[in-house]
Amino acid sequence: MLTVDMPSIGYSVKQKLSENTCQLHGDILQQLGDIPWIDHTRVGVMGFRFGANIAVRLAYLYPKLIKGVVALGPLIHAFFTQAELQKKIPIMYLDVLARPLRIIKYR
Repeated sequence: MLTVDMPSIGYSVKQKLSENTCQLHGDILQQLGDIPWIDHTRVGVMGFRFGANIAVRLAYLYPKLIKGVVALGPLIHAFFTQAELQKKIPIMYLDVLARPLRIIKYR
């Protein structure tokens, strides 16, 4: 098992989450074939909350490299596109989004 922190989380706290985040994870996926003890033909990805969205996006962008996806509690598309849903979100969840994006002002 290989675990990779999202930018701004854990050991990657100094890196900012951006639209290029999936590129970083995609680069890691493409390198798995060079590691002899990893069966790169049987790779699955898993993500929790915001990471679940990244896991699904990776599977979409790299379908030949990923054989399975587990998305635990993903944010749904409607949240990102409907202002009314965004107004109803608890502050705790805004913090989950704001920290990786380095957004200070919540409401």
